[in-house]
Amino acid sequence: MDSNELEQLFSFDGFNEYDMGKYTVKILSGSGSDRLYQIKPDRSSRLLHTMSIYREKKLFCDVTLCVKGQRYLAHKIVLASASPYFASMFGRNYHIEAKTTADIDLTELVLCSQAMDLILDFLYTSQIQLNDRCV
Repeated sequence: MDSNELEQLFSFDGFNEYDMGKYTVKILSGSGSDRLYQIKPDRSSRLLHTMSIYREKKLFCDVTLCVKGQRYLAHKIVLASASPYFASMFGRNYHIEAKTTADIDLTELVLCSQAMDLILDFLYTSQIQLNDRCV
């Protein structure tokens, strides 16, 4: 094996991203030695982020919550895993909500639709922005 064949054997051409444990390194093409270091999100964060995108695009949603006539599509599994209230509601066969395809009215529990937006966003993203107006 000559030196050219050996160099090709250990060449990283075509590879531009390397797993470095908790982060990845991307070698930026055409930029010489420039590298982009990026902390990898953990698997659970990626899954929840994907579910949030699905909710925004109204994909795979299996429950509709209703507050003062405003409808909110969501995923039972996300709601149940984030809240014991929803886990109880969807996890027991004797609850009408466990099997229904009708809207679940939460108007008595959630006083305004803006609050429901905040609650759902928090359940899906683990982030919430509060201010004097919404509190």
